[in-house]
Amino acid sequence: MYLNLKGEIARKGWSFTVLCEKLSMATSTFSTKMKNGSFTLKEAKQIKEILGCDMSIEELFEEACE
Repeated sequence: MYLNLKGEIARKGWSFTVLCEKLSMATSTFSTKMKNGSFTLKEAKQIKEILGCDMSIEELFEEACE
């Protein structure tokens, strides 16, 4: 799970659904990618751009230690 990504979405006051609409991605697909860590580089760049995040892609998509 990408905690930094979740935090940035929350800072925007958005739900996953809002971000998914902006990405033109099904919420179920997004949730699966969040759990499996399977975003493509293109998707990661698009998410970073949509969020207007100052973090690097590596930091935004850093996986949490379990």
